[in-house]
Amino acid sequence: MTRDPMTAEHHILLTNDDGIRAPGIREAARALAALGRVTVVAPASEKSAVSHALTLQTPLRIQEIAPGWHSVDGTPADCILVAMNKILDRPPTLVVSGINAGSNLGDDVNYSGTVAGAREGSMYGIPAAAFSLKFDAEMDYASCAARTADICRLCLENPLPLGIFLNVNFPAAAPKGTRITRLSRKFARSSLFENNDPRGKKYYWIGEDESSWDNADDTDFWAVTHGWISVTPLHRDTTSYDFIETLRGLYDRR
Repeated sequence: MTRDPMTAEHHILLTNDDGIRAPGIREAARALAALGRVTVVAPASEKSAVSHALTLQTPLRIQEIAPGWHSVDGTPADCILVAMNKILDRPPTLVVSGINAGSNLGDDVNYSGTVAGAREGSMYGIPAAAFSLKFDAEMDYASCAARTADICRLCLENPLPLGIFLNVNFPAAAPKGTRITRLSRKFARSSLFENNDPRGKKYYWIGEDESSWDNADDTDFWAVTHGWISVTPLHRDTTSYDFIETLRGLYDRR
């Protein structure tokens, strides 16, 4: 792949939560190489739905499995922390997380290790974006990777404000285009399945009986469901500023 000489100075840090051998991260790395140098620091195994967890009770092990490719036996947030403090000699230009196998929409961003990888990069003051592809019988990561590179190029040419990072979701089929969206609200009813292991001890498996979504046409859920790429700007500051004055009136006592 030919590299654009105008962007050769860029250095992209790439992670995911599906593991370093997942097809999505391989295609992303290949496409992002057109924008600059790519360093991959990703979990040694799948770490889906670990949110923004850090590994504090056990040591982390780092292995360079190929030039510029490092596996960490921890979470996506661990990977960014390790990259920033051990592997890289200077901060990257951009942090990219994905391409994830499955959407990360609406309230599910709170559980997502993919989104956490981008958020951790943003916490270091670095522009960051998370990318996910809706589940389908055939996952076309190569096409999504090309569009991922296009969006990342825009991020490099038009730097995101401090604290802002992007959550990008691709539809399963060829997209109609791109929509700028807000997070949808998910209304889920979870369940807990009980069974016995071969030794007769009980175990429990978290499942989801049913869910519904806020399907307004400005949401990420609506966009992906109707064949659009959803791009949602997120902020790592989750303070409810609108409610601050109300709480001050209730709780401030002098």
